[in-house]
Amino acid sequence: MRTLLIALAVYLSNTDVTLAEQPCHTADAQACLNYVFDYINTLPRRSLPETSEQVGKLCGTFKETTACWNKYKSSCMTPLQKELESIILSGAQKQTEDFCADGSEQKRIYVEHAPCLNKVATSEETNGQIQYLLAAIEKLLTSSEHRSFSFLCCGFTTSYDNIKAAAVKTCGEEAANAGERLILSVITEFPNFVCGGYDSKGEECKKWQLPEGSKPTSTGVDNAIFKFIAESLKNYVSLELQYIYIKKKFENFC
Repeated sequence: MRTLLIALAVYLSNTDVTLAEQPCHTADAQACLNYVFDYINTLPRRSLPETSEQVGKLCGTFKETTACWNKYKSSCMTPLQKELESIILSGAQKQTEDFCADGSEQKRIYVEHAPCLNKVATSEETNGQIQYLLAAIEKLLTSSEHRSFSFLCCGFTTSYDNIKAAAVKTCGEEAANAGERLILSVITEFPNFVCGGYDSKGEECKKWQLPEGSKPTSTGVDNAIFKFIAESLKNYVSLELQYIYIKKKFENFC
């Protein structure tokens, strides 16, 4: 997710990013992210880690991802890219270390509230918000009129704010904050770094928001970035969209 968000920003700004040395490929960065994605996709559909054992496995996955990413960064990033990466990821790395430390109070509070948070995570309301965000990303990547930070940020903040509000309503403030800390360990401070000035209920976002209930369609099926998102987050992608991708693969094979 971390590299994914950076990739979206680069796409929007049309910046030509050159890796420090060859051979360095986007696939090498994606391989690091796959540690997290592969773990997430072992959980029950659309759920969060709930038990101490599951959280422990997630923390182990974070360590593997960090080691892989640091190796990639050392070999493949320019000094400017490393500086940008430090700004974006430093807070998340500290958050992850604090959360995963032995005897962590944050981890204890999260596990205490995890059953309730999972009810929110697996609810149709949350599923609708995830589909809404995927629809916004699909539009961003496939429609020139939607290619802007405002569109991306309003889509993200709308989904994020609605999911957190549902968590507060169902599980309480402490539980919602515990879940948020876990999520920020994965998505980093990048959304806040880029989208901190956007209010999902403000006038600016009203101009950019998709209609309520929007879902991704088949228009992103040939876009490499969106395809990577859909395949990596298959545990959260609708079965209808998965069917479209399977059908497309079969057509290409034939």
